[in-house]
Amino acid sequence: MKKFIIKLLIFLLPFFVLLFIIEVSIRHIPNDYKSKRDYIKKNGKNIEILALGSSHVYYGLNPDFFNKSCFNLAQVAQTPEFDLKLFQHFLPQLPHLKVLIYPISYFTFYWDLQSSTESWRLKNYSIYYKINTSQSLQNYFEIFSVDPKRNYKRIINFYKHKKTEVGVTPRGWGFNCLAEYSANLDQTAAESAIRHTNVDGPFYSKNSSEVEEIIKICQQKGIQVVLLFPPAYKAYRDQINKKQLNNTYLKVDSLVVKYSNCRFIDIFADTNYVAKDFLDADHLNNIGARKMSLFLNDYILKTYFNK
Repeated sequence: MKKFIIKLLIFLLPFFVLLFIIEVSIRHIPNDYKSKRDYIKKNGKNIEILALGSSHVYYGLNPDFFNKSCFNLAQVAQTPEFDLKLFQHFLPQLPHLKVLIYPISYFTFYWDLQSSTESWRLKNYSIYYKINTSQSLQNYFEIFSVDPKRNYKRIINFYKHKKTEVGVTPRGWGFNCLAEYSANLDQTAAESAIRHTNVDGPFYSKNSSEVEEIIKICQQKGIQVVLLFPPAYKAYRDQINKKQLNNTYLKVDSLVVKYSNCRFIDIFADTNYVAKDFLDADHLNNIGARKMSLFLNDYILKTYFNK
């Protein structure tokens, strides 16, 4: 039996070596997560304004329009669980952080990354941020988290065509949201409203507690928090569940009352944001991102920097 096991291991060794080479090769490809991690490692001591959150901020907030040193740590499908973990992970590297921008969207308290179709993204937090995501071994390897055909394409794109997977500027803004890529707003409104509605789901308590924990940490550290409800196209606002929206507002109001370091900016239905500002019904394009970023910059300068 012992000889059989030894022979089997010798037989399988080339296979394991091949898997190791593929895994290392994929991890070497530059991506958003590595870019953001490395920027904070190098420049964290200079950051005064930090943004967390999901794709609404990933695409919608461009730090290049801020007068103070600002960094966008948001990511597509990022939920409060990972906002909290990232914040705790990177906070020691942000000694001069003064303001945190935290988005509260219609789905913030009602959606969970780990149980969604976007769960393949968990591996990025495990591998590139060294943050524990789950007990599943799959989430700690590129080769087990991504379809083999897609991984093959990733390797070819980088090593043959020199294409990276970086879709962010040095300060973290997701730049693949140009106005020329804008989708049909009415069609995406219906699709997104359905996808984002989960009023009777099990995530409200957990997500709201994690958001509150972020605010609590900020209060202890003397960091001001701007809770931001980003703009959405009218067709999207008309089709979402009113109970879920109302519950969201009630929770935000309670947080603002409870924590003195917390303010709320609601531009969800702001008429200054028109059709040409949107990539789809609930995401800003580069034009809208410029508009929202300049607005936030002005607000934060006046409110927290006396300028």
